Amino acid sequence: MSNLNTINFVDFSFFNDLFMKKIKFLTLLLVLFMATAAFSQQKKVTLSLKNVTVKTALEALKAQSGLSYWINANDVDMEKVISVNMKSKTVEDALKSILKGQDVHYQISGDHIVISKATREVDSMQDNTTPQQHGKTQNISGMVTDEKGEALPGVTVAIQGANKGTITDVNGNYTFENLSPNQTLEFSFVGMEKQYVTVGNKNVINVVLSDGAVALNEVVAIGYGVIKKSDLTGAVTNLKGSDIKSSGSSSLTNALQGKMSGVSIESAGGQPGSGTRVLIRGVGTLGNASPLYIVDGVEVANIDNLSQSDIQSIDVLKDASAAAIYGSRAANGVVLVTTKSGKDGQTIVQVSANYGIQNIANEVNVLNAQQWATVSNAAHDAAGVAELAIAQNPQTLGVGTNWQNAIYRSAPVQRYGLTVSGGSQSGNYSITGGYVSQDGIVDLTGYKRYNFRVKSETTKGILKFGETVLLRMKIQPI
Repeated sequence: MSNLNTINFVDFSFFNDLFMKKIKFLTLLLVLFMATAAFSQQKKVTLSLKNVTVKTALEALKAQSGLSYWINANDVDMEKVISVNMKSKTVEDALKSILKGQDVHYQISGDHIVISKATREVDSMQDNTTPQQHGKTQNISGMVTDEKGEALPGVTVAIQGANKGTITDVNGNYTFENLSPNQTLEFSFVGMEKQYVTVGNKNVINVVLSDGAVALNEVVAIGYGVIKKSDLTGAVTNLKGSDIKSSGSSSLTNALQGKMSGVSIESAGGQPGSGTRVLIRGVGTLGNASPLYIVDGVEVANIDNLSQSDIQSIDVLKDASAAAIYGSRAANGVVLVTTKSGKDGQTIVQVSANYGIQNIANEVNVLNAQQWATVSNAAHDAAGVAELAIAQNPQTLGVGTNWQNAIYRSAPVQRYGLTVSGGSQSGNYSITGGYVSQDGIVDLTGYKRYNFRVKSETTKGILKFGETVLLRMKIQPI
């Protein structure tokens, strides 16, 4: 009797049914998406706008159609004043009316409208050279993304030196035909740095655009970061280092006098180097009313030991919101000082010098010795009192000593500085030495100060190390 091998067959019909159901479901989703996009494009809109900007008209179209738009503000005049009056028109008709008179191109893809400057290819009548004359040609395609990997629609991709270009679609993709290897593609988008890529032997060119450092508005330090000055709502005063470096003052706080609203700066004494008293929005306490000083993120007692040439910017926080960052220490305001750092590139050596003369503004017109004795005798005689012995013979006293000339003098103020800075991608440094000398207008008074500052930063992978060292030696005559 022979052994029979039994073969068991598996029924795959269940899996086939499940697979077919998934295919049908995905197809349905695709049809619904395409139908929704087509419906949005063919949806009728009614606009009645008079003397409004292009931006306002596009926002009104967006609200009615449900389509969002991507736009390069450098390519379209968004502030142009237009009037639109239409009833039950398609989105495309509305776009034609809103963008009338502007050399722009628009593309409706899905629920997006991509608007950019129109590009025109050079035809054979205008360009005497053909692709064959340039040698080997090739087709180029690629994708443009930002630093986070997200696609960028509406990026202008142009051939440098030729009137030919295109824009990226909603998914950030672009294509070019018949390009020679020696041609260069220029990628540009508002708010981002341009990139230039030579075609070479590549058929696929993917580009990552980074945020432009100068495309943003001026920024202001607010304790926990920076913010665009135009978006700032708190009470903050900002001062650049270039606004004070040319001042002839011997101290930084003296150089700030009259330059910041709501900030009162008074001299703490008449002697040079005696310091200053800084009040932000007046006296807010019965105790110490001085503000909190933060230099490069570190709290310091005062900022008089800093040289004007070391200052990058000064920001003053004047409202109660500063207490959310620094607590009760910020009750009298906060002065944030950012010192200069080195920059990538070659070593830079800077020398600064400042020299001035101080003089008493007005001398008091007083009597000389003989005139004083005469007046003294007349006063005593009128009062019936015996004359002073020193004044009995006025003619013998002569002019006497002019004590204003004996005490006051022309006093020089001088300031010198030397800065060496530089850096690379892995770090930067800035070293500053300074000397300040101020002679007092009153004889035997004066002030000398030596400054030394070292600031450096080093980057290693995700770690960043840095330090700021400030040294000061102050000399005053006894």
